[in-house]
Amino acid sequence: MKTWFLGAGDPEMERIRWLLASCGESVEYALTTEGRRVRPDEAYRASSLAAGEDGDVVFVECAVLGIVPVRRVDHHHAGDPGFGRGPEEFLPASSLGQVITFLARERSLPEWDSGAGCGREVAPGTFLPVGGRWEVALGVGGDAGASRRTTAIIPLDLVLASAADHCLAAAYRGGCPGVDPGSLADWRDEVRAKFQRRPVAAVRDDRERAEVVLRAAPRLWLASEEVADLRDAGQIPELPEAAARLGIPFLAVLADGRTGAKKLVLQSSAGPAVEGFLAGWAAQQGIVNLYGDPARGFAGGRLP
Repeated sequence: MKTWFLGAGDPEMERIRWLLASCGESVEYALTTEGRRVRPDEAYRASSLAAGEDGDVVFVECAVLGIVPVRRVDHHHAGDPGFGRGPEEFLPASSLGQVITFLARERSLPEWDSGAGCGREVAPGTFLPVGGRWEVALGVGGDAGASRRTTAIIPLDLVLASAADHCLAAAYRGGCPGVDPGSLADWRDEVRAKFQRRPVAAVRDDRERAEVVLRAAPRLWLASEEVADLRDAGQIPELPEAAARLGIPFLAVLADGRTGAKKLVLQSSAGPAVEGFLAGWAAQQGIVNLYGDPARGFAGGRLP
């Protein structure tokens, strides 16, 4: 029996959990030694599983020491199925999209509306842009009537979630096919407010304050891209969202609330700044444990 183990919670991960559970899949969480769900900084060094250690396990944006999964769903690190894939591939590259692909191949998706298809044979799990929406090709299965249903229309909520998680800034620039930046902005306001359990107006106010800070921030050049330098600005609520909407990449220092360790992050880049960051700039600043993906526009590392 296969069990899907999920990493830290965020809006996209909650959609993955809902989708898997609604399809009858077994869903659990990666845990710490204390038996609680991992936080983002713990997700790739989890200590135990909630259940299912005797069967096949799938890791979704997490890893448990000593356990080899039958499948990994991720897009954060080199070697992940979604790593290095740009905004034009946001659906198959995102973790949510990878889950949709698997369920479509198994013909286990919910009863989404039937799609129009593309008039040609494609592999199950293939994503198809059709008339401004996205469809996914289904595997063979079910009764005779169901087997004639060759594609399913992916709900817009899941399309927007995939774009936002994989490449938010590029999506706001119009780089994700089938994703309208205005619709994405409205959807993000609602989703972020719900996840934070705050009024939409409060989230918008924070984002607008972050936009003011971004516009006034000093600039530096990384490779051929200008970046807002917020390394001395402290914590700014809604900064990544504001930067993505304005199209302003930024550098900022984040502190781990549990350990106090600090890391430098670069986000909302169009790619060149990430390449410059990883190619030598970060090392010159003494940054270690570097990570990043120019295709997705982010990078970072630990401060000495």
